[in-house]
This record gives sequence, structure tokens and C-alpha cells, in this order.
Amino acid sequence: MAEIVSTLASQFVSALASQFVSTIVELVKDEMTLLKVVRSELQQLVFEARLVQNYLNDAEHKAMHDITVRTWLSELRDAFYDADDIIDHARTRAEKVSRASPASAQVCCFSPWTSVSGDLVFRHRIGGRIRSVKARLGEILKRGVELGLVRDDSVRHRREGIHGRDADPDVEPDIVGDGIEDDTNKLVEMMITDGDERKISVYGIVGIGGIGKTTLAQKINNHRSIRENFHSPLPVWICVSKEANDLRVLKSIVKHLGGKYNSDDSVGELLHVLGREVDGKKLFLILDDVWDSHLWERVLKKPLSKVGPGSRVLVTTRDEGVTLQMGVEYIHNVQELSVKDGWSLMCKLVFSANEECDMQQLQDIGMRIVEKCHGLPLAIRTVAGVLRENEKHPSEWEKVLENPAWSMSDLPEGVMGVLYLSYEDLPLHLKQCFLFCTLFPKDFALFESFLIEHWVAQGYVKEDKDLIVEEVARKYYRELLRRNLLQPVPYTYEKAECQVHDLLRSLGLHLAQDEHFFGNVEALTRSLSASPTKRLRHFVIWDESLTAIPDSMKDQTSTRTLILTKNFLMNELPEDLFQKLRTLRVLNFRETGLTTMPKSLGSLLHLRCLSLSFVPIEELPESIGDLSNLQYLLLWSCKKLSKLPRSITSLYKLRCLTVSGTPLLGMPSGIGKLVNLNRIVGFVTNDESNDPNGELCSLEEIRSFSELRGISIVNLEKAAEAPRGSFLNDKKHLHHLDLQCSNEGQRCTEEDMTRIEEVFEEQLSPPCSLQRLIISGYFGSKFPTWMMQDRRIFLNLKILKLLRCAACVQLPPLGQLPQLDHLEIADAESIECIGLEFMGTGDILFPKLNKLFLLRMPKWTEWQWVARDNAKVMPRLDILCISDCPNLEALPDGLTHHATALTALEIREVHSLTVVERFNSVKILKLHFNNNLTRVSDFPTIHTMDIKDCDALLDLGVFPSLQFLEWGSKYAEHLPEWLLPKDVPIFPALRKFVGMVKDVETLGRCLVDGPDWPKIKHISNVSIGVIHLLKFISYIKEPLDFKANISLLSSDEIDALDANDEYEHQA
Repeated sequence: MAEIVSTLASQFVSALASQFVSTIVELVKDEMTLLKVVRSELQQLVFEARLVQNYLNDAEHKAMHDITVRTWLSELRDAFYDADDIIDHARTRAEKVSRASPASAQVCCFSPWTSVSGDLVFRHRIGGRIRSVKARLGEILKRGVELGLVRDDSVRHRREGIHGRDADPDVEPDIVGDGIEDDTNKLVEMMITDGDERKISVYGIVGIGGIGKTTLAQKINNHRSIRENFHSPLPVWICVSKEANDLRVLKSIVKHLGGKYNSDDSVGELLHVLGREVDGKKLFLILDDVWDSHLWERVLKKPLSKVGPGSRVLVTTRDEGVTLQMGVEYIHNVQELSVKDGWSLMCKLVFSANEECDMQQLQDIGMRIVEKCHGLPLAIRTVAGVLRENEKHPSEWEKVLENPAWSMSDLPEGVMGVLYLSYEDLPLHLKQCFLFCTLFPKDFALFESFLIEHWVAQGYVKEDKDLIVEEVARKYYRELLRRNLLQPVPYTYEKAECQVHDLLRSLGLHLAQDEHFFGNVEALTRSLSASPTKRLRHFVIWDESLTAIPDSMKDQTSTRTLILTKNFLMNELPEDLFQKLRTLRVLNFRETGLTTMPKSLGSLLHLRCLSLSFVPIEELPESIGDLSNLQYLLLWSCKKLSKLPRSITSLYKLRCLTVSGTPLLGMPSGIGKLVNLNRIVGFVTNDESNDPNGELCSLEEIRSFSELRGISIVNLEKAAEAPRGSFLNDKKHLHHLDLQCSNEGQRCTEEDMTRIEEVFEEQLSPPCSLQRLIISGYFGSKFPTWMMQDRRIFLNLKILKLLRCAACVQLPPLGQLPQLDHLEIADAESIECIGLEFMGTGDILFPKLNKLFLLRMPKWTEWQWVARDNAKVMPRLDILCISDCPNLEALPDGLTHHATALTALEIREVHSLTVVERFNSVKILKLHFNNNLTRVSDFPTIHTMDIKDCDALLDLGVFPSLQFLEWGSKYAEHLPEWLLPKDVPIFPALRKFVGMVKDVETLGRCLVDGPDWPKIKHISNVSIGVIHLLKFISYIKEPLDFKANISLLSSDEIDALDANDEYEHQA
């Protein structure tokens, strides 16, 4: 234990020292800061700090065995933190004086203070504090020399840069080996076809940490058969973990089921709500990472006894005894990967397609590394992250193989040494970033933007002359993903959400135990009582029963991060809280019950990030304007906040302001002074009729934001007339633009439509740097000319969404946009024809379009697209979804001719469509609720087809590659006739047929010798069930296996069965 803690202490000090020195060096360079008058003191302080750095390497090694050196490192860490606070305070005061009297900052060096009142006193105080910091470091250094520490100048040159290849590995984020698909199908089949009539059955997935239990459960959770066989809209997924309490778990389940509860409900009250919500429903519940059976036996078992027959609970756990105590029906033990499979996984993660020679050269040593991972996918993934970031040479891989971290024993239970090896390989600044990620509950989804804001606020992100700090932080995030220390949440765009595996999280909490705290108030009290002198810096308190800030928290005067979230019972804060916690950099009260904030908020001189999102606060204090270092102000969905204080315009360092979902009347006048803003979410357009005193700003103030990277503007229907000329098109860094009108349900006059067309035309023309554009609620009858004619604006556009543009009768020409990857058009209620103008002119159109969604267009009848042999149109289109377009009569010839890369096609509620044919590349086809579809043919490469409620479908061509066929109908009284075998089989490769029928009588037709038996007896594997009922037949042709839990019943018997309470309860 001492070995790791001492190593980490040294690394913390190294990171702090590096960060501290960089800060002072920048202050010395800055000619405009008033701290130049103490330049000599600052230079001496830099010298002293660098001198201390030279002894850290030796201290790191000796601290493993010498408690006095560990104590020395702890003192040095505290000194650097305190020094950073002092310098930050001095810089802030100097900047305040500069702003108050700008001329004083630029007078000659001989007399820089002559025009500033109180300058000598200020200089004396600042100089004295800097000298005291230097003296303290000198004393600590002297004691270090007395302890025998040896100077090593190389310590300052540790690897710190972002490196490695830029491209993300082309591999599923949850891949754990090829056998997982077979395990998934086996367990799904078992759970949906098991004939047990009990109301609820428990299934277990058991294995050691890091072996892939959660990944297997996720595969099952996402399986279509699971999602279509249970009453809940989605399976209910609950992460239990060690930290979970009964109250939180119950609230999570009720919330997933769509139930309502009060924030102060007791366990007993929640149990009653849960019982009501599940009553009679066929439920699928996943309990992930269960550590004991208490939750099941004493909390969940009784209310879940009210579920409908056929309900299932899937449990993942490391302890088989837990599942046995829960009365498990079946236990699946997850097996380790073989060395061969482990090497295959590592190759996918480490090598690119053109590195075959390297792969062969390193195979021997690579397989030895895999052997050390003991078949655990997590271990293989994390060590692969190390190997990928280093040179692909045998000597470098030997270093990894021989690293002593493999054999480390003083780690938390279940944490492998290879995980520490992966952490140890990180540059210092990435270590800080990673450790921050482990401060949150298991399974907690961390947004990229959230991490970036908090990393920057803590000073973990280095400045770069070519990039803003958020862009540098984004590179940090991508590297942690590449190294597999963060896991992207599946299906999120550009991996913008991630999680930390519970073993990596355990490692991080262990390593940072002298800096970080995560837990509830009870755990906090225990921790602080055990070590009264410990100076923790970062707190995440997760306690839904918390009603007030504990006194022990107020005593933590060195706190830099305080995150109190989901504490709905806490509605006020002590007035003196912020006068005590003056060193805060991050303050996050997201999803608490706070209705007010103390005026002492303004005393938080060092505060960089303030989050009050989803808080019922009614007013912000004017003292918020004193937060002169604030960079991020996050006010998402503060439903009772209607006005921002005028003083917010004094936050001259503000970089990000988010007020989306907050019902503001407008933005305060003067907000244009905040020229460092690079991201604004929810800029509210001012309605001048509600602003007689001119307290709110106009859109014109956006002109001042020259650093904008992203902005969303709402309530554009209230925009006033402005001077001609866009206030956006000179924003050369603008990447994301979201323009919203919010007048749904209101009747628009021609005058209204003309005015909004003028606003978009004259004021909102974007720059050519734009990569993402969303327009929603636009009610003009035509799109602005910068969309219809000026294609230069969109040379870099990747994502375009046109949502609820209900009055536009013609779409803009988009075919010549060279980078367009994702196009979504929804609720275009006036579009009757997508004509040739949509494509534009040229031989190469939509060259990079990958995803196309055409949704809810009730008047759309025709799609014009002529096939041309000499043209390339949508050559990369991969996914096409057409939904709720009831009058579209046909798919164009051009689509089938040109979209030769299309692999997934979904057509839903297109009731006038009669034929879908000639898609040579499609592999996955979904046809749902198409009332008049009669023919589907010519899909030579399709392997999966899903047909639901297309009861007019009579004619299917030959599907030579189809392996999986799913069919269902809420109305058909028999299986479709096209299932009957033909002289030339239409499904020669079919391996599995899954059907869902409307009732037990229809299912009875599928029994052996039943009327529909000839339609399925030739198929290799058949599973047919009844919608919402646990009645099924299961049939395997070879070796013959037929199961069913019904008999061939008469109509009278069926009626009697349907009248049974059990079935009536579920109907």
C-alpha cells in the first residue's frame, strides 16, 4: 500500500509543481499584468520551485520505504496548493486594479503604480506573500536535503505531450471475444421461451471483475427479442454496486418504469409505488454488479411478486452465492478468453490494417503479454492502450512485459496490476484527468463537455498557442478513450459519453484517497474522523437523504471541488459556507432542491465552474458578478429562473454559458462585453415589448463574440428588425449552430412568415467554418437564400437537421455539400415532392453522406431521382430511414441504382408504398406498419429481415443470403403464405425464424400437424410467441427438438383460457 500511495504522492506533487511553474512563467511574460512590478520576486519563486522539482524523482523511490520522505512529499504537496492559491489571488487582485484603471497597467516600468490608489500597500502585501511562499518552499527543500534526497535534473523532462495515432481504433467499444454472440443468443432464447409459469424467474451471469459480465448483459438488453417480449417500453437496467442504497435503487426502478414519486418519499412509500407500477406487467429487470442478496430478499422480492407471468430478472455478480440466495433459475459462468482469442482482440486494438508485418514480428511477445492478462478482456484492452501509444518494437514491448506493475499486490480487491501499469504509462496531466473521472458512481455516464469544463476549471489542461483550452482538453479525452481507460457509451455520436469500468474506478479512488472523496455523508464523517488532519481537495457527495451541508464539510477549507448532486431534499445553504470554502474551483449543485444561493457566493475568488442545472432556484444573487475567474456557468433547465442578474456582464473570463431549457425573458444588456465566450447554449432572443427599460440585449450583441465555437439561439420568432448584415458570418471559428423558433401551436400570419424569413435571411447567415447546423421550428415558407444558393457556406458542414420547418414547400439543394455525413429532415409538413433540385447538379452528389433520415412528412408523395450511369450519388450512404410518410408512393430508381453502399434500410408507416425491391447491398431490412406493401424482392445480400404488421405483403422474391427472419402481426390470423416451401426456396440460407402472433389460437395453428405447421417445419430453427403472453412454440429441425406450452385447443377452450384472470390481467 505504501508503495503505491508514495508513488502517487510524488506524481501529484510533480503535476502540481509543473502546473505552478507554468502559471508563474506566464505571469512573468505578461507585460500587461500589474504583477510585473513584483517580477523579480516571481522569478525567484520559479527558481525555487524548479529546484524542488529536481528532487522529486529520488523522493518517489525513497518514499516507498521511508515514512519521513512520504511526510515530506505531503508537506510539499500542501505547500504547492497553498502557493497556487496565493498566486491566483494576487493575479486576480492585480487584474482587478488593471480593469479599474487601464492606463495604470501600461505606464512605464519606472513608475507603474503612480496613478493607482493604494498601490504601495498592494505591492507590499503581494510581494510579502510571494516571499513567504518562496521561504516555505526553501524550508521544505532544506529538510529534503537533510533527508538525503539526491538532485536529478531529468525529472522535469518527463513525457507530457499528447502523442500516439490520431485515429480511433476501428473496434466495438464493448468487444470481449467472438463467443459473446453465442452466449447472448443462448440466454435470450432461454429467457423468452422458458415454459415456467411462475410470475418471475431470476437468471444469473457470474464471473470475476473485468471478464465481460456487464458487456454480455448489455448485449442481452439490446437484443430485439427481449425488447419485443416485455411490457416495459425498455428493459429496466439498474446498476447496484457496493455504494447503492435501497432508496436510490427504488427511485431508479420507478423512474425507468415511468412512475412518479416525491423527492422525500420513504422506502415504504416507494415500495408501494413500485408495486403499483409493475402490477400485471411482464417485466425484464437487469440488476448489474450485485454484491449481496439483501436488496432482493428484503426490498425488491415482495413488490415484484405483483408482476405478470413470464417476467425475468437478470443479475450480474462476481459471487455465485448471491444468485443462489436469490433462487436463480440458471447461472451462466463467463469464461476467460483463450490466448488465441485474446491475441486476436489485442491485434484489433493495437494494429491498423497496414501493419501486418509488425503484427507478425510482435506475435510471440504479444501472446506472452496476453497470457499475463489471464483471459480478461479488460486487462487486454488496457494494456493494448499502452502498446498502441508506444513504438511497435520488440524492445518496447519487452519493457511492458517486464514491468513490475504486473506483480503488484497492494491493490484493491480484484484490481489487476496491468491496470496500474496502464495508469502509470500516462503523462502527468492525463493522470489528473483520469483520476477526476473516477470520482463518480459506477456506471455513471460522463459527458465529454462535462469533463472538459471540469478539467479546465482545475487547471489540468495546458495552454496551446494554436488551440483554445477546450480543444486541447478534447484531445486529452480522445487519448483516454484510445487507451481504453474511458469506455465510450454505445451509440453516442462521436463517443461524446463515456464510463469508467468499475475496476479502473476502484483503482482511481484508491490512488487518490489522500485527495479525493466519493460517498454519502455517513462515509464522509467516518473518513474525516479517522484522519482529522487530512486535507482532501475534491469531494463528490452522493446522498439523496441529505438535507443540509454537514458541519464537517464546512471545515474542509482546502476544498477545490464540491459536487453535491441529486440531493433533492436540500433547499438552502448556510450563509457562511462560501466564506469558509474560499479555495473552491468547481461548485456543482446539479439536481438539488436549492431555491436560493447565499450572497457570499461572490467571495469565491478562485471559482472557475458553477453548475446549478436542473435546480429550482428562483434568483441568482448580484454578487455572482464578483466571480472574476468564472469560466463556466451552467444553468440548464432552471425552470423557476426567469432573469439573469445584470452583474453577469462583469464575468469577463466566462467561456461557456448554458441556459437551455431555462425560461428566461432574454439575455441581460451588455452581455456582448464577455468576449471570451466560445460556447453559448440557449441564447434567448429578446421580446422588446416585454422590456420597456432596455434591460435585455438584442441579437446584435452576438457580434462581439469573436471566439464562438458553438451557439444555440432560441425564440427567434421574437427577433426584432436589425441593421442589414449577419452577425454570425464573421465568426471564423464557429462550428456548431442551432437556430430555434418556439411558436408551436400558434397561428402564423403572412406578416409573421415574412418577418421570420427576413430575420434568417439578413441576420443569421453563418460562416463557412460551420460543421453542424440545426434549424427547428422555422415557419417561413422558403428557406433563406444562403441555404438555397450559396453552397460556399457549407463546404465544411457534416451534420444538418431541418426539424419542424412546417411551411417550407421546397428543400434546399444539398447534393454538392462535400462533407455532409448526416442529414435529418423531420416534420416537413408542406413538402409534397423531393425534386431534382434537392440533389443539385453535377456528377458527384452527396459524396460523403452516411446517414439519411426522412421522418414525419405527411404530404410527401414523390421522390424524384433519375438513375445516371455516369454519376456518383450517395456512394457512401450506409443507413436510410423513412418513417411516418404515409403518402409516399414509390422509392426512386436513382436510390437503388446509386446507393450501392447502403447496408441498413428501415421503412415504417409508409402506407402508400407497395413495392420495395432491387437493393443489392442492403444487409439489414426493417419493414414496420406499411399497410399496402405487397412485394419485397431482389435483396441478394440481406442477412437480417424484420417485418411487422405488413399484412398485405404477398410476394417475396428469393433472398439467397437471409439468415434471420423476424415477422409479427397484431391482426393476422395465420402465418404468411409466403413461408410455404417452394420448388425454388426463397430463403435457402435461413437459420432462424422468430414470429409474434396476436393470440393463443393463432399460435395453436403452428403446432405439429396444425394448419400452419407446413409453413415452418422446413426451417432450421423456429421460435414463435404470443404478443405480451408467455406462450410459445420452439422448434429445431436437426436434431429434432420441439417444445410448446400450449395444446391444440378448440375455440371454446381458447375463449375460456382468455377469460382466465391470469391472461385478463396481462391483456
